[in-house]
Amino acid sequence: MATAKSTTNEGASAKQTKPKKKPGRKSTKVKLPEGLIPIEEETWLLAPLTLTLMRHNYTSVQNKVLMSILECQNILRQMLNAGNGVSSLATVQRGEIANEKGGLSFNLDFRSFGIDRNHYNELRSSLKMLPAIPVEIPFKSKEGKRYRKVTSLCDVFIPEEKYKTYVVVHIDKEVAEKLVTFELGWHRLGKEVVTSSNNKYTQRIYMYITAWTRVGRSVMSSQELRKWLQLEDKYREFRKLAARVLDPAQKELEELARAGYCDCYFTYEKKYTGYKKAGEPDQIEFRIYKSPKLVNNEDQAVFDRQYEQLQNMIMKHFGFTQREIESLMKRINEQNIQEMITKVSTIYMMVHDDKKGEIKDIKAYVYKAMDNFLNETMDTYEEIKD
Repeated sequence: MATAKSTTNEGASAKQTKPKKKPGRKSTKVKLPEGLIPIEEETWLLAPLTLTLMRHNYTSVQNKVLMSILECQNILRQMLNAGNGVSSLATVQRGEIANEKGGLSFNLDFRSFGIDRNHYNELRSSLKMLPAIPVEIPFKSKEGKRYRKVTSLCDVFIPEEKYKTYVVVHIDKEVAEKLVTFELGWHRLGKEVVTSSNNKYTQRIYMYITAWTRVGRSVMSSQELRKWLQLEDKYREFRKLAARVLDPAQKELEELARAGYCDCYFTYEKKYTGYKKAGEPDQIEFRIYKSPKLVNNEDQAVFDRQYEQLQNMIMKHFGFTQREIESLMKRINEQNIQEMITKVSTIYMMVHDDKKGEIKDIKAYVYKAMDNFLNETMDTYEEIKD
């Protein structure tokens, strides 16, 4: 009996002293947003680098509004093209309220913002604040001097009736031109990547890295990064800025890219000069990677979209037929297409700004300018090849 009792006690004791199982490590996997769009179905927008480098402190909702305005590029181009000077723009405005300042006016449906109907009140609040938030836009004068233009993106008119789910947007002519011209360069980005994220820093950094996807890297000074994101007086310790801004954006974009919902993601490295090895880095080096879903077949798909975009731009803005520009388009390739899009945008602005009518035959002028440019780039590429 005693032996049995002793054995039982030992068993009980062993049971009591059995080490507890260590809790598993918490997963750091980011929860992907709802309503994501696969890369293949993404709405691709052409973004001027001027817009991407614009300094502002928009909320995530306001960034989504910005995407919808950017999506109206074709409408803005048509309106700018139709107006021969600021005063005549009033005759081509599309909004239900005329822009008396001489700028542009158009309506935007709430559905274009990628926001659930249950959050329309929040959207209205964000729209109300939009005109009060200053933006700093890179600006280059005709003499080539560079400035920072401080302005607001737009004015908005929100119907008081709750059942009316749209907003009337008024944009200053100069600001509108920055949205449709590529004087500093351009890049493409996925609208739904921005509108599906609720982190304003993920949205902004995504816009930035898409501009350097082909290069695979970009370096920005720590000071410029803070100015760009309006964080000069926030997260004074860099480790906090990394923890609240860079790291969450890095994780979210990588998860999206690996799942096939984003075209690129990044890692970053702190760069120090001199003897300093800790604290605020002098520079941040972004390493940019394509989504694994795109590595094999994206280049041709990108070129096809760019080719169609370029052809439509030339036909729409200068009145050419497809047959008239056939010989030009045959000389477009992956090496020169980005430069050609920038060139066409520059030619468009030169023609648009010719108020004195010095260009007598616009089509002949435009054709010759494009032909000369293609000849020059062809020579350049042949020299590099040799």
